[in-house]
Order: sequence, then structure tokens, then C-alpha cells
Amino acid sequence: MPDATPRAPILSGDPRAFDRLYAEFAPRVLGYLLPLTGGRRAEAEDLVQETFLAAYAHRDTFRGRSQPLAWLLGIARRRWRDGRRGPKRELSSIDTTSGVEPAVEGHAEQVARATTLDWALARLKEEEREIVLLVTVQGLTYREAAEILEQPVGTLKWRAHEAIRHLRDLLKEWKEDDGPEDARSAAEPDRTTCGR
Repeated sequence: MPDATPRAPILSGDPRAFDRLYAEFAPRVLGYLLPLTGGRRAEAEDLVQETFLAAYAHRDTFRGRSQPLAWLLGIARRRWRDGRRGPKRELSSIDTTSGVEPAVEGHAEQVARATTLDWALARLKEEEREIVLLVTVQGLTYREAAEILEQPVGTLKWRAHEAIRHLRDLLKEWKEDDGPEDARSAAEPDRTTCGR
């Protein structure tokens, strides 16, 4: 089901339409939720399921003004936000490449890029991380991201600019330091068990 999906199949409640919606967008919703949950995959996967159950139950809220992905990410964000209770947990490693099967050729380079991005995303403020995930990683428009984050479009544009600048500074720091020690050690294989 492409992003230009008409409103009718979603509103119809046809299980096949929702199967297609799930197949198309579940990996992207998971990729959005993983950094928000601090890389806790089980929690993110539970939220994906809750998102699609809520989408089906409240399919009449889809107005067709934005792409289905934006609608689903809005639901996912509300589920994540509503489920947050207790003290904030430290972000662990984040898998932003969830649902993406890298080709064998160039795999090491893809892993290195993912490790770098994971490290930088984990160091952004929560508000910055959400904006970067929606606008840069998921490719939503400023208007769609502003609706999800319940902010004026102008404010979101300014915050997106600042978040991307901060992300670039972090990536520059990574490049200059050849990757901070904590990220390098996490990315290196355990040489004591290699070859056994």
C-alpha cells in the first residue's frame, strides 16, 4: 500500500487492507519507536502492535489529509507517551535500521553508519530526537510532524533546524574522535570469543 493510499480502504475495515497497511508500515513504525524506547526492542514491538490495534479500532479518525504513515506515527507517539510512567530510563544502544535487510556487500559500512547514528541520536534531547526521527529519518513534512508533536509549524521548523545542527555537531565529534570510546567498544567484537 503506497503512501498515496486513498482513505476508503482504511475506513472500510477490510482486514486485507490492514494487512497491507501493516506490511508496508510496521517496520517504519518500529524504526521510529526503537529510539524513543531507548532501544528496548520488546517494548517497541509491543507499541507497534498497540498502534495498529488502535489504528484499526479508530480507523474513522483517518481523514486522508496526510499520508497513512504520519497518521500511524501520531498514534504510535501517543501510545509511547501515554505508556511512560516512573523514572526516565537511560537510553541504551538504538537500532534505527530495524526492518531493513542490508545487502551483504557493504554490510560493514552500513553497520558503522548505523552505530554512529545510534550514538548521536541517543545523545540528543528527547524533543530533538523526536523531530529528527519524524522529519529526517521517516521523511514526514514539517506540517505532518507538527501535527504529531502538537506544535505550530513555524516552531517545529526552527526546532528541526536546531536539532539537525546539534546532530551534525555530534556526528562531527564522532568523526574527529574516530568514534567515542563507549561507542567503539560496543561496536568491536569480543576477541576472546572470536574463532571459538
